[in-house]
Amino acid sequence: MRSASSASNVNGGVVAAAGTNNEILNQMQSQRSVLSSFARSSLGGDGRGTILPVVKHVDKVLMRKLATKVASPANRAMRTSDVDDATRIILRAWSSARSRGGATGLGDDGIVLAFRLREAPLRTLRRCMRLFICAGGGPGAMRGDGTNGWISVLDDESGVDSRSLSPKWHNVVYPGLSSRLGLDYYEFGRYYNHIPMRSNRLKTTVKGPFSCHCEFQLWELGVEIRSFVDQANEIYEIERQAHRKREKRMSKLESREYPEEERRVGFKDEEERNTMIRFLNRDGSVLLTEEGRRDVVTNILAQSFNDTHLQNDVVSDLVVDALLCNIENDILSFSNSECDDDCDGFICDTERLIAATAVICHRVLERRIKHPSAMLLSLVERPWLRHLCFDSILAYLLWDCIPIFERRGHHSIAVSILQTILLGQEMRNISDGSIESSESSLCLAGMKSKPYVECLLPRRNRGKACERLLIDMAHAGRRDKILFERKLEEKRKTKKGRKSSVANKKADQLPLKSICKALLSDTESIPFCSLRNLARRSSAPIPQTKERCALSIRPSGDDWSPKTDSAVANAIMSDSGDAGVGKRCAFVGWEMHDHLDEMEKHRSLNVEELAMEEYHFGRLPCDQGNEEEVKGQWVGWHNEGGHARALFRILCLHHLMECCPQDALGIDEHTTVILTPYQSSPHDLHVGCFKTLSGFQVRGFYERRRRAIESFLSDLMQLDACGIGNKVYESVKQRWERHKSDQSRLKDSRLLKDVTELKTLSLIGQALGPVALTRIFRALCFDYRHWSGGLPDLFLVRARYEYASPSGANSVPFVQLADWIGEGFSNEKNDSYIHKNHISMLTDRDDEFLGQPKNADGLSSQNLSSARKKQGAPYVQLPLFPEKLEFVHDGKSVKAECMFVEVKSANDRLSERQEDWLSILEPDARVCKFTNSASGKKSNFTENLS
Repeated sequence: MRSASSASNVNGGVVAAAGTNNEILNQMQSQRSVLSSFARSSLGGDGRGTILPVVKHVDKVLMRKLATKVASPANRAMRTSDVDDATRIILRAWSSARSRGGATGLGDDGIVLAFRLREAPLRTLRRCMRLFICAGGGPGAMRGDGTNGWISVLDDESGVDSRSLSPKWHNVVYPGLSSRLGLDYYEFGRYYNHIPMRSNRLKTTVKGPFSCHCEFQLWELGVEIRSFVDQANEIYEIERQAHRKREKRMSKLESREYPEEERRVGFKDEEERNTMIRFLNRDGSVLLTEEGRRDVVTNILAQSFNDTHLQNDVVSDLVVDALLCNIENDILSFSNSECDDDCDGFICDTERLIAATAVICHRVLERRIKHPSAMLLSLVERPWLRHLCFDSILAYLLWDCIPIFERRGHHSIAVSILQTILLGQEMRNISDGSIESSESSLCLAGMKSKPYVECLLPRRNRGKACERLLIDMAHAGRRDKILFERKLEEKRKTKKGRKSSVANKKADQLPLKSICKALLSDTESIPFCSLRNLARRSSAPIPQTKERCALSIRPSGDDWSPKTDSAVANAIMSDSGDAGVGKRCAFVGWEMHDHLDEMEKHRSLNVEELAMEEYHFGRLPCDQGNEEEVKGQWVGWHNEGGHARALFRILCLHHLMECCPQDALGIDEHTTVILTPYQSSPHDLHVGCFKTLSGFQVRGFYERRRRAIESFLSDLMQLDACGIGNKVYESVKQRWERHKSDQSRLKDSRLLKDVTELKTLSLIGQALGPVALTRIFRALCFDYRHWSGGLPDLFLVRARYEYASPSGANSVPFVQLADWIGEGFSNEKNDSYIHKNHISMLTDRDDEFLGQPKNADGLSSQNLSSARKKQGAPYVQLPLFPEKLEFVHDGKSVKAECMFVEVKSANDRLSERQEDWLSILEPDARVCKFTNSASGKKSNFTENLS
């Protein structure tokens, strides 16, 4: 963990040239780092030079000072003879200790008294903490959010613009400190076992994350680049919003008769403000010049080819020259795009910084994939360590930069990057403005990407990248065709030429269809929902994948459609045109609380709250042929499956963690799955189950624990509804009793939340039943990163007496949950939620995402999610452990019912993952679609999706 300090070497050369004999200065300038002294056994040889040898003169001074302290009693004056005697005794003891060190194999230099650090101690400490925090964060969190470890250690030297909210070290959350202060509790810490140190005496099969020092150095470089891009993205979002406001104001002024100079007043200062951000120890603006890019590639990124394995295949100088040539060609292509006045199309320098960084990282990653390192090759065996792999960090960074190229029309660069992170090489050839369909499609169809390339990104990101690849290729082909036709416009003015141009439109679609079919062969490393999109674009049948069969997605056929409840509700802002596609809508409501005095304070509600009102009063659902069903009395939560994820953690996850699977070749990999005692999930939970194109089975969470998972789910299927409720109670009680004291329980915030809602969780478990829970748990085990999101918006419950007659005149079929359950259903709780604008909405459980943020796929949401962490933990009191929920009320048996509802307004549509969840949860899931008029109620919901 030493820094490359070129200044020390330069100074040492000057001193040597001057012929000085200052031995201490020469030693201090040539010494190695502190931790390198412990790597002596792995380096081989005699180990000379690995110890910090600053012992001359300094040892004598320190020994004399120590003797002075020893010989200075408090009751008499100190004499020189006393100090001399004490010095001789200390030196004799020190010599004896050094000799014993030599007997143990440390040598004469095995114990040193003084040494000099190569960098500031605070920076060294930050590097240690960054490694520890990032290692524990896992592959589910590979972006900086302001509180995690993905942050630069050069934070104090980065002159970040004051408008930026860039992460600072004083905002970092240290998990060990939070645990000791009682601010957080890490329940997976009891599964932690440290990785034993390598020793010639102790033989172990455990392999650490890094096999050599070079891999760790590259990881540090990757984190620094990631931090730079995160800060640049944050500043870019601020500038982008300012640019939108500026354009809106300019459009208003264009209609008035003002001179151009006066119209520019007020915008000049904003346009001339430069955002200062540093790239490692350099000004980030150097990336905007050719000399700066050459300096960065030569002096910083060149070390990415210093790996011993790479040096056998690559010559450094030739690699750097080829990289620089490709990088400058890519930068030049920005100006050659379809923009006015030969500009590059970017709106600010921060955008250009991100684009230049992405281009450099793309070419570096392309070369490293061609000559894979040992760390990259090991991803196939241990994909849960991709957050510690330099190549995976670059791939994830490039994926985050794709939207910028797409916004500015640079689709060719986006296609090149996507092909690299998906396939490992570029397969798109452009000649004279047209895609060579005969060569590129055939080459792609016969190509198989390397197994380690398929492990660079999670399955969900790979699936979305495949979809973006096809879209960007269509845009790039369309743009190239326009440019090509402009060149031949003067030569082609006959009807024959025009007809051939029209005929070429159909021919241009052939390469995309062939590429779609080629990507469909990759049926395992991308989710089923992405495969459906590819199949739709190529008019191919939907493939029958392992994921589809295991999770029972669309078992009735490809033409399946979800149950849909349609209702008429005109949004308040829809007539003005402000409610565009994907935007939130506001409605008039609060009918169920019209009797309250606070009704005047709440004049609007969102679409989920409107749906809650419709189901509560029985206007929905509108099932045909079931008129005898009693409707209404539905209450619940808008938490997008939060309680389902909570039950997965309570019932399933901890049981599976007890089962340590037998890994291949007898290697104990549990220590790398739980790298630190402060993890919120096992790392392999974020590795999906899939098989590479070459046939290698990637061992994610499901594959490594397949036998234990299927056995647990089989036992769960044997339980009845009441048995599931009892199992929830017993699981929470075991965790409660595992704590030795109430003080320990107060640290476990999730346990306190589970205890305060224990009856509610038992009710939900009983309402879901064994079949629905088994399907949910299997999906989350199969690929938690993908299936933890996309669950329906609302989860509604109600309870009814099991033998009540709904047609009876005096019968009351529904149970008052406030009387039976209490907890969040009580009137006192409801009053507080009404005051907080959460009418009919109960507590949210956004924190139930294990090892990843709620919106793991969005850059803009990271700092928003971290803002809640900075608020601190509220003061809580230890609740009393409740009694077990009995499904009997007033002497009558009670049956709970539940329903998942995905709510869509008139300007919104279902995503493919949401459709798959509705298929998995059928028949307990449906869609609530609001239309703007009565005519829309008769339309088919599936037509709106298209």
